Amino acid sequence: MNRRTFLAGFPAVVTTIIGCFSVGALTAATTEHRIPPIARGNLGTYDPGMTLRSVGIGRPNGDTPHHTVSTWNAGIRFRTAVVVVTDRETGEVVLDSTFEFPTDSVVAIAFHEPSVYDLSIRVWDTGAEDSLFVPSKLFDCNRSQTRVGMFDYGAIRSSLSTRTLCRGSRERCKRNQRRTVLRN
Repeated sequence: MNRRTFLAGFPAVVTTIIGCFSVGALTAATTEHRIPPIARGNLGTYDPGMTLRSVGIGRPNGDTPHHTVSTWNAGIRFRTAVVVVTDRETGEVVLDSTFEFPTDSVVAIAFHEPSVYDLSIRVWDTGAEDSLFVPSKLFDCNRSQTRVGMFDYGAIRSSLSTRTLCRGSRERCKRNQRRTVLRN
């Protein structure tokens, strides 16, 4: 084999080998099941103008408090986002919807049935994506809410707020809740 033939064919062989290794690495990374965070980043101020739409997942039950995920268009432009919610315990996709968000509007998703959920958001115009985890322990709180903000520069940030169960009588619980609201 002469040197020119070898040098002409060598890059093709190396590229093929590297391509095989990179495809294997990509497949391994995408099949690995990681638990996304409950909240990511610091949302900072949460000041939506209006609730555009409320969506319920499951049947409301008076005995079990629900968890709410509020997705807010914090930018100055109209946004289109796809929200997919999967029940991790059953593997069922319980919500797969495209929402159109005017500026400063919110879509609120109420999770009525305690379970473990994965929530993913993809914003079309910025290409931003994020995944969040809604653990079943949030349904033990009197009130819990995940707030998600979609920003103009492509960031999606979120925060979680909870209020735990009160001990004692219902009257004492109401007094404690009033004090908490006044302090904040």
